[in-house]
Amino acid sequence: MTDALVQAMREAIRAELAVELPRALAPLVEALRASQAPRLVSPAEAAAALGVSIATCRRRIADGTLPSRHLGRRVVCDLSNARPVPAREARGS
Repeated sequence: MTDALVQAMREAIRAELAVELPRALAPLVEALRASQAPRLVSPAEAAAALGVSIATCRRRIADGTLPSRHLGRRVVCDLSNARPVPAREARGS
């Protein structure tokens, strides 16, 4: 096989993996997240762990995209089920 053909095959495989691998791994990742014990931290600690501002963290708590609960008057975030912050949201933090 020629180098051009080998390179074209590699690119085709990479493109296919970029689509299929996340789709195949998603159920496994969700099952792993569901099996973890809660990791409860303050909104400030969650913001630092996720690489966003505290304001972004509080917005995610308010819109429900960051799992949280109340312990008395205190709000804590559950990082064991937190999803990564989309790149556009992280830039705006």
